[in-house]
Amino acid sequence: VMLSGNRIVSAFYHSSSGGATENSEDVWYDKVSYIKAKSDPYDKNGDHYNWQVSYTTDQLIKKLASAGYKFKKTTDINELARTSSGQRVKNLEIKGEGMEGKPLTVQISNADNVRMALGLKSSLFQLTRQYDKQKNLTGVEITGSGSGHGLGMSQYGARGMAEEGYKYQDILKYYYSGVVIAEDYGR
Repeated sequence: VMLSGNRIVSAFYHSSSGGATENSEDVWYDKVSYIKAKSDPYDKNGDHYNWQVSYTTDQLIKKLASAGYKFKKTTDINELARTSSGQRVKNLEIKGEGMEGKPLTVQISNADNVRMALGLKSSLFQLTRQYDKQKNLTGVEITGSGSGHGLGMSQYGARGMAEEGYKYQDILKYYYSGVVIAEDYGR
């Protein structure tokens, strides 16, 4: 078993890191000492890199509504902060008009909430806003990499390390910082 501070770890994993993992507090809320941001050069795959999504403002409103953010109209969307690795969008602000016709600004915090609110594979993305001639928001284009929350072990990255000859102990210790692997735990 893997231990951190003599306790069994929660071995979070995801499909594809997109090239970097994250600190737990940037993606979720709680700090977990062994879930740390790091470059992931072993995660190489054609399935989850450079994906693209385009939303009109109407489609964006529907995506946000399915996540509980109710807008009648969206007028702007801004990235406020990135995770400590600089790779994922951690905080996002959406401006527009609420269902009652009043101005509404919503801030979505933590990378996994951003990912779910926009219905994306990952929060590792770049956002491009599109405007009409009157400078009204007409849509967004999103280009990203990765699949999943980006915490702990990347399944594609683990495969890449194994293909390069790394043993499972090395793979686990790479993705889970400072852990100890105990063979006789509980005996």
